[in-house]
Amino acid sequence: MTSRQICCTIDYKKIKRNMDRWRDEILETKRMDAAGGIYTVPVEAVVRKIDEGIEEATFPLLPGNFVLRADEQAEPVYYGKGTAPQPLDIFLAGIGMCMASIYGEAAADLKLKIDSVEVGVRGDLDMEGILDLSGDGYGARPGFSKIGYTVRVQSNEPSENIRALMNSVERRCPAHNTVMHGTHGVFNYFLNGEKFSIGPAA
Repeated sequence: MTSRQICCTIDYKKIKRNMDRWRDEILETKRMDAAGGIYTVPVEAVVRKIDEGIEEATFPLLPGNFVLRADEQAEPVYYGKGTAPQPLDIFLAGIGMCMASIYGEAAADLKLKIDSVEVGVRGDLDMEGILDLSGDGYGARPGFSKIGYTVRVQSNEPSENIRALMNSVERRCPAHNTVMHGTHGVFNYFLNGEKFSIGPAA
């Protein structure tokens, strides 16, 4: 089966121009910063539960009033209405979208032309942990025991150049590296407006 055409035009000059502007800003900032720390930018989503199955996310740091909705599958599969992808579908899609985005950036840096990129992401989800069958969610590993992705690239570039592109994307993709190498977590809880600890009672 022929894969559906995903992108027909990519403005490589636009991508490269904006990436180089960011590089110049970061290098200048680091030059002026005697501490020389890692340059980071904040990314934020705020998620609110709407009803038994639906959650909505807003993005306070972005211009525009974007709203992303998630829903669980409808009965008899689960308790949602089936009106939107499930939260973990969106999680997997975020990995694929991030990788697809970096393919454009890396291709611009390497001066390569790609006709289409498709990233399929699939995970094996541990339902026992989600349903807390053992009463010990962390012990049951309530998450994906395995995540795999399949990348399909259409291009007339030499195969060794596409191999370099694929390696560059794996090295540069934030979502891929977050999942594969882990991230330090900081969790804050509030109850009725007051900061709240979920640790053992004193």
